Amino acid sequence: MPEVEVKIEALLTAWGYELVAMRYYGGHKGRLLMVIDKPGGVSVQDCQTVYERISDYLDVLDPIPGPYALEVSSPGVDRLLTKDRHFAESIGKQVRVRLRHKRGGRRVFVGALRGFTEMQIELEAEGRVERLDRSEIDEARALYQWD
Repeated sequence: MPEVEVKIEALLTAWGYELVAMRYYGGHKGRLLMVIDKPGGVSVQDCQTVYERISDYLDVLDPIPGPYALEVSSPGVDRLLTKDRHFAESIGKQVRVRLRHKRGGRRVFVGALRGFTEMQIELEAEGRVERLDRSEIDEARALYQWD
């Protein structure tokens, strides 16, 4: 799947979009989810356009054996953090991080993002600083702060 992801990311970039995340969920009827973004935000029409273009491309490549459903989505209000730029934009904001495996009896950490490197992120939560390895992160999201 990574080779296909690289090709799709190149196509999306050429069309003016960013591939935020691409995930395949297996099962009886698999599901391929692509989260896209662009400056100014993503509309429903953007999702439809990308869906149609990528669907045709995937039909030719056929990278996934068996049936699957393609979904194209915007990042939403609780934005996924997958790239350095996403983490940089979220410094000082509340984030929710789910780890692949429990650490200290917990898989989910919520706190203010204080910093990041290529290897780790640093959260301040409940008066403690947590340093979490990025390789262990299953999902990180910036939490929208409602007024």
